[in-house]
Amino acid sequence: MNLKLTSGRSRARRGMSLVECVIAAGILGVATVAGLRAAASAATTHRKAVERSTGAALAMGLLEEAAAQPYAGSGGSVIKALRGLLLTDKSKFVSVDDYDGWRESPPQDASGKPMAGLSGWTRMVSVDPVDPANLDATVNVETGMKRIRVTVFYDGRSVRQESVFVSDAP
Repeated sequence: MNLKLTSGRSRARRGMSLVECVIAAGILGVATVAGLRAAASAATTHRKAVERSTGAALAMGLLEEAAAQPYAGSGGSVIKALRGLLLTDKSKFVSVDDYDGWRESPPQDASGKPMAGLSGWTRMVSVDPVDPANLDATVNVETGMKRIRVTVFYDGRSVRQESVFVSDAP
């Protein structure tokens, strides 16, 4: 006589139940959303870092270009206003003051040629006499000290602002 002994358990289950599949899909969905959010955040951080470094390079390049020009007296507010209207070719600038009010979009090299790959970028320059005793205070008279300020914009948003001071001292 052959007797089969079986335990009180039924046959071993094979496969997964519907509840287990739903739970696994939910966990996978949450992990996927978290991964996509992390990737989007990393991409945004990278884009902002590239904008900041490009803005810094553009600001410093134009500051160096302007500061390399000879120092000149302001010549009064009328001449200052006319200078911005008359000088439309940066390659013809002969003094620091010629950069006052200058705006370029896209940015240009020193010869006035647009730089490749920089559409959407704008650079603006202001040149103001400052009080040598208080470099934060702009004044309306020639003091022998000027602040050149370059502001860089990308798609209309200010990205970077840099300043340098120049003087008429030899």
